[in-house]
Amino acid sequence: MPVLIPFFLRHNLHTGKVLVGYAFAVSGFAGAFGALVASNLMVPVRRIRTMWTYWAIALVATFVIGVATQYWQILTVLTITSPMMLLGNVIWESMMQTEVPRELLGRASSVDWFVSLGLTPIGLVVAGQLARVVGVRTYFTGLSANCLVPAIWILASKRINEIDAERVKMS
Repeated sequence: MPVLIPFFLRHNLHTGKVLVGYAFAVSGFAGAFGALVASNLMVPVRRIRTMWTYWAIALVATFVIGVATQYWQILTVLTITSPMMLLGNVIWESMMQTEVPRELLGRASSVDWFVSLGLTPIGLVVAGQLARVVGVRTYFTGLSANCLVPAIWILASKRINEIDAERVKMS
């Protein structure tokens, strides 16, 4: 997304470079606000559902890019997605610390970071090629729909959410 947003703003909405910079500033400010909120929240009882709800809200927001015709619409997407992704990631990192046995945490964290960040260059190339073939708007709506399917499945799955069953009983 960070690579295709500037492309979309410059080539689809025909904005100037300064407005691209403002868009990144808005995203950063929204993320900082999300971090401030996250630092003041209690760990939710239903961690997986809450985490995936945050991420699903961010995914739904990216659908707007597929139909956006105004700069402010993109700013709205960035204002929503940045804190939602951050809030979900805070819960994820917290779960890594509490659910993975201490002696395996280093290895599990390494795999997590490898998949999350190590494959990013490949993902950027694939995203760029897909966007070139299908168009940026179609890419964003297709990406959102494609990622929303497992999010909905996880939110609806009783088995996946059993991790928090004991926490729910205690609350």
